[in-house]
Amino acid sequence: MPIKNSHDSSMEELKELMNGDEYLCKLHTDDIYLSRYLECVNYDSNKAFEKMKSFYTFLQDSPEWFTTGCPIDKKELVDKDMRIVPKEYDKAGRPIYIFKLGKIDPRIMDLAEDVVPVDDFYLEALMLDDCVAKKGLCVIVDIANFPWRVMKWLTPHNIAMCIKRILTMPIKEYRFHVVNDSFLIHAAIKIIWPFLPQYLKNSVLFHFGNLDGLQEHISKEVLPHEYAGNKEMDFDYQQFIYEKNSLIAKSFKINRKMYLENVKDVKCNKMNKK
Repeated sequence: MPIKNSHDSSMEELKELMNGDEYLCKLHTDDIYLSRYLECVNYDSNKAFEKMKSFYTFLQDSPEWFTTGCPIDKKELVDKDMRIVPKEYDKAGRPIYIFKLGKIDPRIMDLAEDVVPVDDFYLEALMLDDCVAKKGLCVIVDIANFPWRVMKWLTPHNIAMCIKRILTMPIKEYRFHVVNDSFLIHAAIKIIWPFLPQYLKNSVLFHFGNLDGLQEHISKEVLPHEYAGNKEMDFDYQQFIYEKNSLIAKSFKINRKMYLENVKDVKCNKMNKK
């Protein structure tokens, strides 16, 4: 009889906790998916369950801040290179996610309907490889050409929703690197900063034009030329998620769409019993 390791025990404990929840007990997912919640908290089943609860409660309460589609649905936006994922990692082994604010056009884009889904696709593609759950995520926030129309999105509600998205994702830890400069960004930071929990404040490093500071965390061989690195920029990064289009669609269907349908069914059954 094979001996169960601690990871197997944690998985069993997590499933037992899920079975005791009226909504999560109906989540028809697999061990690979559940592992992301365990890995991001070092296989502490109770913490993994709390992370799952927070994610799915948020999904249940605010489904408009999640997508259940696939990258091809938003191909026009994905191809604008708002987000770039190099194949390399930072010095701590975290995948690198380049967030280019200057590529966002609020005149033709909606925050929840357009920008959030693009992030959803990239993050799901990264989590399918489980490195984000194990190591965390390195985000380069490129504020060059910060569009002034983005300021209209910086409402207390939108800021709170974006922070909740960050905190409920099964990601081990974050490291944000703010690079380049914009005359509006300092006003934006003043609006956003009071809403951030201390954990997120501690994870943000402001480099602005001092790209030498960025190289303390990410090797020059990994950084593109525009960030004072040695890497040739390849703008075919969209293939990263297009190759996973069907896997992303399947994951969102099973782990989001079907969950919301189950929640609706449970609530309907409760109403019918009254």
